[in-house]
Amino acid sequence: MTEHVEIEDYQRLAKPLAEIRARGAQFAIDDVGAGFASLRHVLSLSPDIIKLDISLCGGLDHSRARLALTRGLVACAGELGAMVVAEGVESADDVMALREAGVQYGQGYLFGRPAPLGRLRVINVPDAFTRS
Repeated sequence: MTEHVEIEDYQRLAKPLAEIRARGAQFAIDDVGAGFASLRHVLSLSPDIIKLDISLCGGLDHSRARLALTRGLVACAGELGAMVVAEGVESADDVMALREAGVQYGQGYLFGRPAPLGRLRVINVPDAFTRS
């Protein structure tokens, strides 16, 4: 579910989401913290994956408010059994701040740039989000 989709009736989504999940698919809410990807999406849809918008993750190491909100979303995700993915991870400082907030997964230029399918390659990146 992207931030570009406004949901007026969450109940209408319940049956289709249940059918998709019954087939083994997971459901993610993209760009939480931007556009229509509100906390209401998280509360009403119980996603398997919560993707934190870059506007929330960027500058996390310099903003107590962003850090507090991120920690709260990580705690909420834990209660829901969902994983949290941070978008826009571009530096080691980002990784450290996200780890401090309890985020375990990330995507961004630090790990690789977008590329056509034929040019993609696997990059051996240290498990920056899973080391203790």
